[in-house]
Amino acid sequence: MKNILRNALFVTGGLAVLALAGCGGSGDPSATTLNATGTSRLVFQIEWPGSPTRVIPDETSEIEVVVKTESGEFKKTFPRGTSEVIFDELPAGDATVEARGKIAGGRTIVSASKETILAPHTENTAELELLALPGWIDEDNWTLGGNVSQDPSEPNTIRITLSAVIEKASGEPLDGLTEENFVVLEDDIQKLPIEVAQATEGGGKLDIMFILDVTGSMGGEINGVRSSVINFVQDLKESGQDVQVGATTFSDTTEGFYALSGDVDAFSTWVGGLFASGGDDVPENPMTAMGDAFTGAAWRPDAARVMIVMTDAPMHYAGDGTSFTDWTVDTMGNLLTGSAVVHTISPGGSTRSYDFSGQSGPASTRAAGTHPDAKVISDLTGGTWRPMPWNGVINLPELGISDAIKRGYIIKFKSKYEDKDRVIRLAAFDETGKQVADQVYPARY
Repeated sequence: MKNILRNALFVTGGLAVLALAGCGGSGDPSATTLNATGTSRLVFQIEWPGSPTRVIPDETSEIEVVVKTESGEFKKTFPRGTSEVIFDELPAGDATVEARGKIAGGRTIVSASKETILAPHTENTAELELLALPGWIDEDNWTLGGNVSQDPSEPNTIRITLSAVIEKASGEPLDGLTEENFVVLEDDIQKLPIEVAQATEGGGKLDIMFILDVTGSMGGEINGVRSSVINFVQDLKESGQDVQVGATTFSDTTEGFYALSGDVDAFSTWVGGLFASGGDDVPENPMTAMGDAFTGAAWRPDAARVMIVMTDAPMHYAGDGTSFTDWTVDTMGNLLTGSAVVHTISPGGSTRSYDFSGQSGPASTRAAGTHPDAKVISDLTGGTWRPMPWNGVINLPELGISDAIKRGYIIKFKSKYEDKDRVIRLAAFDETGKQVADQVYPARY
């Protein structure tokens, strides 16, 4: 697989020469000369070959080069065909040189990064190895949920706590994956090296927040929901899973909060006291409850973060004509994607919207309309969905949460803490080298 992803690097005559090896073609490499004289100038000489050699892919519309120093970032963007790029007045000292080749629309298809030192009053050279980035998977056939966090013991180590790579159709995970099966990109730059370990080797910790609808319409389901949650967490406890559990209850507002705790018995007692009441309109407000749960919970930094939403109604959203919530599907997705995996037990159906006004009967029989279902949040975060049954009895182990954690992976890579927004992209490959899934995780560190 690495032969597919890697491109060519060579150095000649003391000059760093940057060459793209092909995307399916061959021929003389393009000469990209990096030559910094003294402390102030960095010069790239560019030769752009065309078809049929395709050393630089034909669809590449521009190259962006960034030089990062302790004094700031210096960026140049130039179109295909430019022969020379010059950086003036660069400070001496540690520097990182990044290059990104982009197609129309701004998507990066090749990139490179190199740590170097710009010495004063001398010629500075650097090496760059361009890497062709993985493609994008359009089919949503695999679950690749997880969260990104700093390693609690090493702030410059970033970890992706990844649920098992699960094929949605069969429910079967890909086991035995190693560093050869993953590519990690940070802001379109491939991170090398990476470390991959089974989640159980890294502790296999699990934090679960239940988001529970307690409105009057849940009167027929609440007993089943209570027993399902209690049985599930007790099974986790008896299995020896390192788990913390908590909950947020909701109607049109957040009703109650139970902080994450390892005391499963006390949590079970609290859940056993829940009852259904109130709720005037059909849509309810799980998005505010999810936001409150995520921001209010004391998540362990080295644990997989999971939410389980259980409701018989669609969601209120900002702009629906009420003042119940400030959240939209997009803003909630931005908050949770890459930070928690959300599983939902809900009416389901279309992944976008529902309007149950004036309707009665089991949630699964109600018609589609204008309010979003919580399932859309599962789709965004890599979670799973099950329909809410008429009696609320759910076999929660069928969600595969515990098994997914045990068969998941912890992926680590090094990065500099800069307290800035990042975009992490993870691509997964099967044992044949075929790319089967990719997921984007917003992060900040």
